[in-house]
Amino acid sequence: PCPTPTTSPNTVDMTAASDGSEEGKSKKKWQAQSRKNYYPEGSAQSALELDMKEEASGRVSSLEDDVSEAKLRRAWQGRSGQWLVYSAMPPTSDAPFSLRGCSIQPRSSELATAVLERHGISGICCKGKKSPDDNTIGQDNFCSCSLPGGWRLHCVADGHGEQGHWVSDRVVRVLPYFLSSLECRRQLREGEVREALESSFQRMQAELVNAARDAGINLALSGTTASCILQQIQSEEVWVASVGDSRTLLVQRDGSVTFSTNDHKPSRPDERARVEQAGCEVTES
Repeated sequence: PCPTPTTSPNTVDMTAASDGSEEGKSKKKWQAQSRKNYYPEGSAQSALELDMKEEASGRVSSLEDDVSEAKLRRAWQGRSGQWLVYSAMPPTSDAPFSLRGCSIQPRSSELATAVLERHGISGICCKGKKSPDDNTIGQDNFCSCSLPGGWRLHCVADGHGEQGHWVSDRVVRVLPYFLSSLECRRQLREGEVREALESSFQRMQAELVNAARDAGINLALSGTTASCILQQIQSEEVWVASVGDSRTLLVQRDGSVTFSTNDHKPSRPDERARVEQAGCEVTES
Protein backbone atom coordinates (compact mmCIF):
# COMPACT_ATOMS: atom_id res chain seq x y z
CA PRO A 1 0.00 0.00 0.00
CA CYS A 2 1.08 3.56 -0.65
CA PRO A 3 2.14 5.55 2.42
CA THR A 4 -0.42 7.94 3.90
CA PRO A 5 1.33 11.17 4.88
CA THR A 6 -0.36 13.75 7.08
CA THR A 7 0.84 16.91 8.80
CA SER A 8 0.44 18.20 12.32
CA PRO A 9 2.06 21.25 13.96
CA ASN A 10 3.85 21.41 17.30
CA THR A 11 4.14 17.66 17.67
CA VAL A 12 7.49 17.09 19.37
CA ASP A 13 9.47 19.18 21.83
CA MET A 14 13.03 18.83 20.57
CA THR A 15 14.52 21.67 22.66
CA ALA A 16 17.35 21.17 25.09
CA ALA A 17 16.91 21.40 28.84
CA SER A 18 16.26 25.02 29.77
CA ASP A 19 17.62 24.92 33.29
CA GLY A 20 21.11 25.95 34.25
CA SER A 21 22.31 22.45 35.13
CA GLU A 22 25.44 20.95 33.64
CA GLU A 23 23.26 18.47 31.75
CA GLY A 24 21.21 21.30 30.27
CA LYS A 25 24.33 23.25 29.28
CA SER A 26 25.85 20.14 27.70
CA LYS A 27 22.73 19.47 25.61
CA LYS A 28 22.63 23.09 24.44
CA LYS A 29 26.31 22.91 23.50
CA TRP A 30 25.86 19.75 21.45
CA GLN A 31 22.75 21.10 19.73
CA ALA A 32 24.60 24.27 18.82
CA GLN A 33 27.47 22.24 17.38
CA SER A 34 25.10 19.95 15.48
CA ARG A 35 23.25 22.88 13.93
CA LYS A 36 26.52 24.60 13.10
CA ASN A 37 27.57 21.50 11.18
CA TYR A 38 24.48 21.85 9.03
CA TYR A 39 24.78 25.63 8.74
CA PRO A 40 28.59 26.00 8.55
CA GLU A 41 28.44 29.79 8.22
CA GLY A 42 25.26 30.33 10.18
CA SER A 43 22.97 30.52 7.15
CA ALA A 44 20.62 28.14 5.36
CA GLN A 45 21.90 29.51 2.04
CA SER A 46 25.40 28.20 2.76
CA ALA A 47 24.02 24.73 3.47
CA LEU A 48 21.94 24.82 0.29
CA GLU A 49 24.99 25.76 -1.76
CA LEU A 50 26.92 22.81 -0.30
CA ASP A 51 24.01 20.47 -1.09
CA MET A 52 23.88 21.70 -4.69
CA LYS A 53 27.65 21.38 -5.06
CA GLU A 54 27.58 17.81 -3.74
CA GLU A 55 24.78 16.87 -6.11
CA ALA A 56 26.59 18.42 -9.09
CA SER A 57 29.73 16.42 -8.28
CA GLY A 58 28.04 13.13 -9.17
CA ARG A 59 28.72 11.62 -5.74
CA VAL A 60 25.03 11.41 -4.82
CA SER A 61 23.32 8.15 -5.79
CA SER A 62 20.24 8.06 -7.98
CA LEU A 63 17.03 6.51 -6.68
CA GLU A 64 17.29 3.82 -9.36
CA ASP A 65 20.93 2.88 -8.73
CA ASP A 66 21.75 -0.59 -7.51
CA VAL A 67 22.20 -0.87 -3.74
CA SER A 68 25.38 -2.29 -2.20
CA GLU A 69 26.83 -2.31 1.30
CA ALA A 70 29.61 0.00 0.08
CA LYS A 71 27.06 2.53 -1.21
CA LEU A 72 25.09 2.35 2.03
CA ARG A 73 28.24 3.23 3.99
CA ARG A 74 29.36 5.93 1.55
CA ALA A 75 25.99 7.72 1.75
CA TRP A 76 26.79 8.81 5.32
CA GLN A 77 30.44 9.72 4.78
CA GLY A 78 29.84 13.10 3.20
CA ARG A 79 29.47 16.48 4.85
CA SER A 80 29.42 16.65 8.64
CA GLY A 81 26.04 16.59 10.33
CA GLN A 82 24.50 13.64 8.47
CA TRP A 83 24.20 10.35 10.34
CA LEU A 84 22.19 7.14 10.64
CA VAL A 85 21.49 5.22 13.85
CA TYR A 86 19.75 1.86 13.71
CA SER A 87 19.20 -1.20 15.88
CA ALA A 88 22.06 -3.70 15.43
CA MET A 89 20.73 -7.12 14.40
CA PRO A 90 22.55 -10.05 16.09
CA PRO A 91 24.13 -12.57 13.70
CA THR A 92 22.56 -15.84 14.86
CA SER A 93 20.20 -15.64 17.86
CA ASP A 94 18.46 -13.38 20.36
CA ALA A 95 17.71 -14.26 23.97
CA PRO A 96 14.15 -13.47 25.13
CA PHE A 97 13.67 -9.90 26.40
CA SER A 98 17.21 -8.91 25.45
CA LEU A 99 17.91 -5.28 24.56
CA ARG A 100 19.70 -4.60 21.30
CA GLY A 101 22.56 -2.23 20.89
CA CYS A 102 22.68 0.43 18.19
CA SER A 103 24.97 0.99 15.22
CA ILE A 104 25.87 4.34 13.67
CA GLN A 105 27.00 5.52 10.24
CA PRO A 106 29.45 7.03 9.63
CA ARG A 107 31.61 5.31 12.21
CA SER A 108 32.18 7.58 15.19
CA SER A 109 33.89 7.60 18.56
CA GLU A 110 30.60 8.91 19.95
CA LEU A 111 28.13 6.21 20.96
CA ALA A 112 25.02 5.87 18.81
CA THR A 113 22.82 6.30 21.87
CA ALA A 114 24.67 9.50 22.77
CA VAL A 115 23.95 10.91 19.30
CA LEU A 116 20.25 10.18 19.76
CA GLU A 117 20.23 11.72 23.22
CA ARG A 118 21.78 15.02 22.19
CA HIS A 119 19.18 15.32 19.41
CA GLY A 120 16.35 14.76 21.90
CA ILE A 121 15.53 11.26 20.59
CA SER A 122 14.83 8.10 22.56
CA GLY A 123 14.69 4.61 21.06
CA ILE A 124 14.71 1.06 22.39
CA CYS A 125 14.48 -2.35 20.72
CA CYS A 126 13.63 -5.35 22.91
CA LYS A 127 13.23 -8.98 21.85
CA GLY A 128 9.94 -10.65 22.76
CA LYS A 129 9.29 -14.28 23.70
CA LYS A 130 7.17 -16.48 21.46
CA SER A 131 7.86 -19.69 23.36
CA PRO A 132 9.85 -20.83 26.45
CA ASP A 133 12.89 -21.77 24.35
CA ASP A 134 12.63 -18.96 21.79
CA ASN A 135 16.13 -17.88 20.73
CA THR A 136 15.21 -16.71 17.24
CA ILE A 137 16.42 -13.31 16.09
CA GLY A 138 14.02 -10.54 17.09
CA GLN A 139 12.13 -9.11 14.13
CA ASP A 140 11.67 -5.51 15.32
CA ASN A 141 13.98 -2.73 14.23
CA PHE A 142 14.17 1.06 14.09
CA CYS A 143 16.28 3.90 12.75
CA SER A 144 16.75 7.63 13.23
CA CYS A 145 18.82 9.72 10.87
CA SER A 146 19.79 13.17 9.72
CA LEU A 147 19.15 13.66 6.01
CA PRO A 148 20.37 16.37 3.61
CA GLY A 149 18.46 19.63 3.77
CA GLY A 150 17.97 19.54 7.53
CA TRP A 151 15.47 16.66 7.47
CA ARG A 152 15.10 14.10 10.26
CA LEU A 153 13.68 10.62 9.64
CA HIS A 154 12.52 8.18 12.32
CA CYS A 155 11.26 4.75 11.32
CA VAL A 156 9.99 1.60 13.06
CA ALA A 157 9.83 -1.74 11.22
CA ASP A 158 8.13 -4.86 12.61
CA GLY A 159 9.17 -7.94 10.65
CA HIS A 160 7.05 -11.06 10.31
CA GLY A 161 7.52 -14.53 8.87
CA GLU A 162 10.52 -16.85 8.88
CA GLN A 163 12.97 -14.16 7.74
CA GLY A 164 11.17 -11.08 9.01
CA HIS A 165 14.28 -9.93 10.87
CA TRP A 166 16.17 -9.73 7.56
CA VAL A 167 13.41 -7.66 5.93
CA SER A 168 13.05 -5.16 8.79
CA ASP A 169 16.82 -4.74 9.04
CA ARG A 170 17.01 -4.08 5.31
CA VAL A 171 14.28 -1.45 5.47
CA VAL A 172 15.74 0.62 8.33
CA ARG A 173 19.14 0.73 6.61
CA VAL A 174 18.04 1.26 3.00
CA LEU A 175 14.93 3.48 3.21
CA PRO A 176 16.97 6.44 4.59
CA TYR A 177 19.45 5.87 1.75
CA PHE A 178 16.66 6.24 -0.81
CA LEU A 179 15.34 9.39 0.88
CA SER A 180 18.83 10.89 0.56
CA SER A 181 18.99 10.05 -3.17
CA LEU A 182 19.33 12.76 -5.81
CA GLU A 183 15.65 12.61 -6.78
CA CYS A 184 14.29 12.67 -3.22
CA ARG A 185 16.63 15.49 -2.22
CA ARG A 186 15.19 17.64 -5.00
CA GLN A 187 11.61 16.66 -4.15
CA LEU A 188 12.09 17.58 -0.49
CA ARG A 189 13.76 20.85 -1.45
CA GLU A 190 10.79 21.74 -3.67
CA GLY A 191 8.28 20.89 -0.95
CA GLU A 192 7.15 17.66 -2.62
CA VAL A 193 7.33 15.68 0.62
CA ARG A 194 4.50 13.25 -0.17
CA GLU A 195 6.08 12.46 -3.54
CA ALA A 196 9.47 11.83 -1.91
CA LEU A 197 7.94 9.44 0.62
CA GLU A 198 5.95 7.56 -2.00
CA SER A 199 8.98 7.33 -4.32
CA SER A 200 11.18 5.95 -1.55
CA PHE A 201 8.55 3.45 -0.34
CA GLN A 202 7.94 2.14 -3.86
CA ARG A 203 11.68 1.91 -4.56
CA MET A 204 12.13 0.11 -1.23
CA GLN A 205 9.62 -2.55 -2.25
CA ALA A 206 11.40 -3.13 -5.56
CA GLU A 207 14.79 -3.28 -3.85
CA LEU A 208 13.50 -5.81 -1.31
CA VAL A 209 12.43 -8.11 -4.14
CA ASN A 210 15.87 -7.92 -5.77
CA ALA A 211 17.87 -8.23 -2.55
CA ALA A 212 15.72 -11.09 -1.25
CA ARG A 213 16.22 -13.02 -4.46
CA ASP A 214 19.99 -12.64 -4.17
CA ALA A 215 19.92 -13.62 -0.47
CA GLY A 216 17.58 -16.59 -0.97
CA ILE A 217 14.78 -15.01 1.07
CA ASN A 218 11.19 -15.91 0.21
CA LEU A 219 9.20 -12.69 0.51
CA ALA A 220 5.97 -14.64 0.09
CA LEU A 221 6.59 -15.89 3.64
CA SER A 222 8.38 -12.90 5.17
CA GLY A 223 7.89 -9.14 5.28
CA THR A 224 7.73 -6.08 7.50
CA THR A 225 5.63 -3.11 8.44
CA ALA A 226 7.05 0.42 8.33
CA SER A 227 5.91 3.54 10.15
CA CYS A 228 7.96 6.67 9.52
CA ILE A 229 8.10 10.27 10.72
CA LEU A 230 9.78 12.92 8.55
CA GLN A 231 10.38 16.49 9.69
CA GLN A 232 12.45 19.45 8.59
CA ILE A 233 14.21 20.77 11.69
CA GLN A 234 12.99 24.36 11.16
CA SER A 235 9.40 23.39 10.38
CA GLU A 236 6.46 22.64 12.68
CA GLU A 237 5.02 20.18 10.15
CA VAL A 238 5.50 16.46 10.66
CA TRP A 239 4.91 14.02 7.82
CA VAL A 240 3.88 10.45 8.64
CA ALA A 241 4.09 7.52 6.20
CA SER A 242 3.03 4.01 7.13
CA VAL A 243 2.48 0.58 5.65
CA GLY A 244 1.11 -2.40 7.59
CA ASP A 245 -0.07 -2.28 11.20
CA SER A 246 2.74 -0.49 13.03
CA ARG A 247 0.96 2.56 14.36
CA THR A 248 2.21 6.11 14.83
CA LEU A 249 0.55 8.12 17.60
CA LEU A 250 0.64 11.76 18.59
CA VAL A 251 0.41 11.82 22.39
CA GLN A 252 -0.09 15.07 24.26
CA ARG A 253 1.49 15.83 27.62
CA ASP A 254 -1.75 14.91 29.41
CA GLY A 255 -1.67 11.43 27.84
CA SER A 256 -4.42 12.05 25.27
CA VAL A 257 -3.96 10.77 21.72
CA THR A 258 -4.78 13.39 19.08
CA PHE A 259 -3.58 11.55 15.97
CA SER A 260 -3.16 7.93 14.92
CA THR A 261 -2.36 6.22 11.64
CA ASN A 262 -4.81 3.63 10.30
CA ASP A 263 -3.67 0.01 10.27
CA HIS A 264 -3.55 -1.74 6.90
CA LYS A 265 -5.61 -4.73 8.02
CA PRO A 266 -8.33 -6.45 5.96
CA SER A 267 -10.51 -6.49 9.09
CA ARG A 268 -11.09 -2.81 8.31
CA PRO A 269 -13.81 -2.53 5.62
CA ASP A 270 -12.03 0.27 3.78
CA GLU A 271 -8.73 -1.64 3.73
CA ARG A 272 -10.42 -4.83 2.54
CA ALA A 273 -12.08 -2.88 -0.27
CA ARG A 274 -8.76 -1.33 -1.28
CA VAL A 275 -7.05 -4.74 -1.36
CA GLU A 276 -9.83 -6.31 -3.41
CA GLN A 277 -9.90 -3.38 -5.83
CA ALA A 278 -6.19 -4.03 -6.43
CA GLY A 279 -7.07 -7.54 -7.64
CA CYS A 280 -6.29 -9.49 -4.46
CA GLU A 281 -8.44 -11.94 -2.55
CA VAL A 282 -9.07 -11.86 1.19
CA THR A 283 -9.67 -15.23 2.83
CA GLU A 284 -10.48 -16.14 6.42
CA SER A 285 -9.32 -19.23 8.31
